[in-house]
Amino acid sequence: MRVSLFSQYFPPDVGGASTRVSNIVAALERNGHEVTVVTAFPHYPHGRIPRKYRGKLFSTERYGGAKVVRVWVPGKPHEGIANRFMMYSAFTLSALIGLSFCRRTQIAWAISPNYLCMIPAVACRAITGSKIILDVVDIWPNVLLAIGNSFHSYLVKITYNCA
Repeated sequence: MRVSLFSQYFPPDVGGASTRVSNIVAALERNGHEVTVVTAFPHYPHGRIPRKYRGKLFSTERYGGAKVVRVWVPGKPHEGIANRFMMYSAFTLSALIGLSFCRRTQIAWAISPNYLCMIPAVACRAITGSKIILDVVDIWPNVLLAIGNSFHSYLVKITYNCA
């Protein structure tokens, strides 16, 4: 089966999301699946983009047997809600570039914590007729509200509808 994963975070980024995606890639490959990962240029958590990616819209490479399509995101640290939302939005739009590498996809797999990555997965489905998996591992809308952040109710409703 041909699987395309859409995740803003992937090694060498550190953290739970990149670890989960690399584990998913390894498991899929062990089971004989063809894997393409559409991800951002390495940037997390400090926001520094490595020199070899600067000035590019995208880059392709291999991670084990998987094809990795890295796309542009601004070099911003993941601090504060505004920066995080800007990074999520930038990845979502840039990930659309990666669709040209996903032409034969049978499964489009969107991986949180960036729920907006569902947008390129849905676009992939529209192009390929693939099935979609939304991997929800964070309940960040609830977390933001629980720690005392307040938002306009319209923004909360949009976030819940995306999740």
